[in-house]
Amino acid sequence: PLHPRIIDELKGLRRPSGLVMQGLPSPQNIGRALKTIAVKAGVDPRKVYPHALRAAFATRLSESGANVAQIMQLGGWASADVVTRRYIRPMGTDKGRELLGRM
Repeated sequence: PLHPRIIDELKGLRRPSGLVMQGLPSPQNIGRALKTIAVKAGVDPRKVYPHALRAAFATRLSESGANVAQIMQLGGWASADVVTRRYIRPMGTDKGRELLGRM
């Protein structure tokens, strides 16, 4: 999960459209922006990287009731195995079983 101060910084960057960034920025630009946000939030920038956003997104989707197919589509994963191993099973036995039952 993302550090609460990172979330606050991202919310502060939100534009009227609701987006933090417009268009399709390069992975390098996203990485640099996240490092800057981490420093402003007082979080170790080595612990904040683009994949952390994707992982937090998948985790929040699964916690909110999305099924594996929805998580795969929205997150761009090609394998249900990756989603279940990395984002559902680590959530805890009961919650993981519940989400896997919705597959």
